[in-house]
Amino acid sequence: DWTRRHVDALTIGTFLILGWYSITLMMLHDGYESTFFLTLVFSIVGVSAVTLWPLSTASIFMVLMIGSYVAPLVMGLVDLKRPNEFLIQLSFLLGMAIISVVAQQLRYRIEEREFNTNRNLERTTATLENAYARLKELDEQKSDFFANVSHELRTPLTLSLGPLESLLKREHSAEEEQHLQALHRNQLRLLRLINQLLDVAKVESGKAQAEYSKEDIVEVVRELAAEVDDATRAKGLRLDVIVPSEPVWLYIDREKLEQVLLNLLSNAFKFTDQGGQIEVSVMRGRDSVQIAVRDTGIGIPESKLHTIFDRFTQADSSETRQYPGTGIGLALVQSYVELHRGTIRVESEPGVGTTFTLSLRRGKAHLASDQIRQTSRPATMTSVRPPQLVDFEVDEDAEHDGPAVGHAAEDDPRSARSAAERQEEGEWLPDPIDPEGEAPRVLVVDDTADMRRYLLSLLRDDYEVQTAKNGREGLEVAKAWDPDLVISDVMMPLMSGSELCQAIKGSGGRLSRTPVMLVTARTEEQTKLRGLDYGADDYLLKPFLQEELLLRVRNLVTKRRQERALFDAHLTLRAQHQYVQSDLELARDFQNDLLPQLEMPAPLTAHVEFRPADVVGGDFYHLTSLGPGQVRLFVADMVDHGVKAAVRAAAALPEYTVLDHPNLDTAGVLERLNEVATSKYADLAGSFLCVDLDASSPDQVSIRYARAGEMPFVVISGAGPSEPPAAAGFMVGLFPKMRYQSRELTISPGTRLFLYSDGLYTQTNGSGKTFRDEGGLTKAWGMTRSCLDIRAATQTVIASLDRFRGETPQLDDITLIGIEIPGPR
Repeated sequence: DWTRRHVDALTIGTFLILGWYSITLMMLHDGYESTFFLTLVFSIVGVSAVTLWPLSTASIFMVLMIGSYVAPLVMGLVDLKRPNEFLIQLSFLLGMAIISVVAQQLRYRIEEREFNTNRNLERTTATLENAYARLKELDEQKSDFFANVSHELRTPLTLSLGPLESLLKREHSAEEEQHLQALHRNQLRLLRLINQLLDVAKVESGKAQAEYSKEDIVEVVRELAAEVDDATRAKGLRLDVIVPSEPVWLYIDREKLEQVLLNLLSNAFKFTDQGGQIEVSVMRGRDSVQIAVRDTGIGIPESKLHTIFDRFTQADSSETRQYPGTGIGLALVQSYVELHRGTIRVESEPGVGTTFTLSLRRGKAHLASDQIRQTSRPATMTSVRPPQLVDFEVDEDAEHDGPAVGHAAEDDPRSARSAAERQEEGEWLPDPIDPEGEAPRVLVVDDTADMRRYLLSLLRDDYEVQTAKNGREGLEVAKAWDPDLVISDVMMPLMSGSELCQAIKGSGGRLSRTPVMLVTARTEEQTKLRGLDYGADDYLLKPFLQEELLLRVRNLVTKRRQERALFDAHLTLRAQHQYVQSDLELARDFQNDLLPQLEMPAPLTAHVEFRPADVVGGDFYHLTSLGPGQVRLFVADMVDHGVKAAVRAAAALPEYTVLDHPNLDTAGVLERLNEVATSKYADLAGSFLCVDLDASSPDQVSIRYARAGEMPFVVISGAGPSEPPAAAGFMVGLFPKMRYQSRELTISPGTRLFLYSDGLYTQTNGSGKTFRDEGGLTKAWGMTRSCLDIRAATQTVIASLDRFRGETPQLDDITLIGIEIPGPR
């Protein structure tokens, strides 16, 4: 134990003793010229070949060896006769030591990497062995689970099949008979699947045993062909049987071989379309018998041939596969053929057909003797086959496709026109709750005839129903028929339910708003998410309750009808809005025509900014020339804004123009207008300002004005802005016999005058503060003093207001008239 723990120390000691011994012999013999120098070199080189030391250990050893070689010279124990030769030997020894250390480290790294690799490999092997054991255990548990579940399912299924078959022997109505037959077919289909699962579980667990007996394979093939002959004729297929005229004897397990051949015939039947051919042949060889099943069906892609016998594998597993299946049949076929110590191969070409060929050895030497029976199975045991072992069904549902309730498609006037024409005409269906209304339309798309018939029977009492066999056919029906709801299976040939949903939702127009309910037996979340991503409105898993389906259908149809009604209302409102907008455009043009151009008499100039809060407004203004340098300005702000105010303005403006006479002073104009407003109109109320401006004298300008309500104006001179005192008076149109005052004001030339409505100073910002209260208006008046002309001054005030209010909408109509009185400023 001690030596194992101190291997490196013992190895170093051994080689050091060897080196020191070599050095001692050198010193005793000829000193550094001794031939024992080679023994020291061999010791250093041998270390790298024999030992695997870490770098530190190897370096210490080499230092000790070189130090021991030089020590006699340093200690004066020997005379150095040839210095050059000593230096050469020392350099050589150092080089060999370095090479030895490097070589040793390379070996050390290689050995270390190999050790780690082997250790990882052992760990990986152990992990894989554990995983394999676990997988084998899980596989056994899965097989046991399949066997137990399948066995448990057989009991209730058998108990339901018995009473059902008794019911089928009695008299029933046509509809009841159809339901019972569909129930019987699907229970037999379920029993077939259960039997296949049991057989697979037996094969996987190694419990599948065969009992071989001597049978005439020709007779077996003929009997099976006779059983399926009626089904092939019903589908429009030709079945050829090519067998020798004499018996061909084989040792087989007749029941299992019959399952093999029936599976192959069933596949040929399923994948061959009407007008095709199925051929079964038996060829006898010297040591074996070849049994071939050939069809002219769709064929199998070459890339799928190597997996065709794998369990739960299908050549086409997409949502658009045309032929359903579980992927169990061919795996079971291969397992049963291998039980016979035979082989099976497949040859196929897409679009041409497929051939399965069984090769079974003749004689019994290749079979276990304890599994061979000396007598053949009686023919009566196989002449009558349980119906659940055969799966040859023909889709006989053509008579069920088409309208089921309400008008037939060709008699329905709504079907005679395209969906686009009906959309343009604004035709909508009545509410589905209304019993007097037209039955809502439901399109059922499913590739299983029994499912189409079942959904048809559930819906036809309350809905008009059409059916389609695949997504492509369903899309064509939906485009032509314009359903209120589409109920579709997910996995269908030619076009899946998800693709149908995507096509409907992406079609544009009226069809794109049709709700789609996807119904499927696939429970994977990815399948559901794909359907919802394509725009499905609902998703229902099979099996489902009748009540749940009917409630979902009713909710979707009701939602669809409500959406149509809302869209109809939207179209109506949009048309009305366009009509109103057109009227407003005309009203605005009319109002603009009514408002005069401000052509002031010389030397006066003016500019107006008129900004209604809506398309049209309740402000208006008027100008009357009273002579050279003399003008009357009239500004009105009617109560309210928008259309109502514009109507009042349109009534007040003509009344003013009739009363506007030079013999009336400003107060007289307002009093006469008030008399007319209170006597002829019920709501012709507003604030008015009438200003007479006389700039005929070069020395001074006189202003005479009268105001009704809030209608201020401002004078801006060299001293700054000032607002003349208000004249007493309520708004026009409120009280009859109202009296107003005229006031006079004298100003100097070189002054600007601004008349404006209250919309200018009552405008608020985002904080609710007004333009006047925040001092914005006063600042704006001050900014006008630096403007070169009256147009720029007026626009400066409006720009200041816009900056103040920001994103806040304009609350009231704004009229701002600027007047320039020339002169020194």
